[in-house]
Amino acid sequence: MTLRLQQEQRSMRTTPSVAETKQRLERTGQQHLLVFWDSLDESRREALLEAIVQLPLEHLSSMLSQAASLARPAAADIRPVRPYVRNMADASKYRAIGDDLVKRGKVAAFIVAGGQGTRLGWRGPKGTYPATPVAGKPLFRVFAEQIMAAERAYGVRIPWFVMT
Repeated sequence: MTLRLQQEQRSMRTTPSVAETKQRLERTGQQHLLVFWDSLDESRREALLEAIVQLPLEHLSSMLSQAASLARPAAADIRPVRPYVRNMADASKYRAIGDDLVKRGKVAAFIVAGGQGTRLGWRGPKGTYPATPVAGKPLFRVFAEQIMAAERAYGVRIPWFVMT
């Protein structure tokens, strides 16, 4: 099927109304998807509705049950990890290895579990929360400044990935 035909078919589909979408979300226990609805502009609301329309919400419960049934039970012989004791005599060796990796462009910054700051009483990602005590810099800015300082020090670009 050509791209043009696919686009025409998509444009011919009617997007459900906001009320219909809210009812569908309530029926499937997914009403939290609209928690930031009031803060979105019209184009983002349309994009969100279009994304929700494409979700298989009616099948979500069975999909989750199926995924849970595939989970393996935890191994019975799990033991705590032995603590790692740093050997300061090796610190310069490991620093040199790290420096070399950065210089060769083999290092990236990666933040996971950024998530929302609701438990902090903050409307937005945790990384935008003003975290430093004096300047009130958000975490993302602190990280960005550290990455930029390393880029200047090593003369390289360091990719930065954020998973919220």
